[in-house]
Amino acid sequence: MTVLPTDVEQINAVEYEHHLVPMQDTLLGYQQWQWLLEHKSDYPALLDFGRSSDKCPYGKNIDFSGIIVIDKDNLRETATFMTGIPDAPGRWSWLGNGFDSCGLVAIAGK
Repeated sequence: MTVLPTDVEQINAVEYEHHLVPMQDTLLGYQQWQWLLEHKSDYPALLDFGRSSDKCPYGKNIDFSGIIVIDKDNLRETATFMTGIPDAPGRWSWLGNGFDSCGLVAIAGK
């Protein structure tokens, strides 16, 4: 799922977190991120998702925003799965970067 309006390419960090609030009961977090990292080879199509896009050279980034951590530098970060980096897709992403059209938010649902 994306939190971007259809005519917008990027939103700042404050707006990104504002868009997450209504979804807080469905956001996936650290446990689901860890599960996906452990089982990524079972889902090769996910690793290829968006990789060939000129707009997203590293594939789509899937944020698991159900958990936001504060790092040693007091930066707010979330677990992210980078689909275009199959050898090391797990990263912590700084929320201060905002959210762009290469991003997705992992949610529970149908």
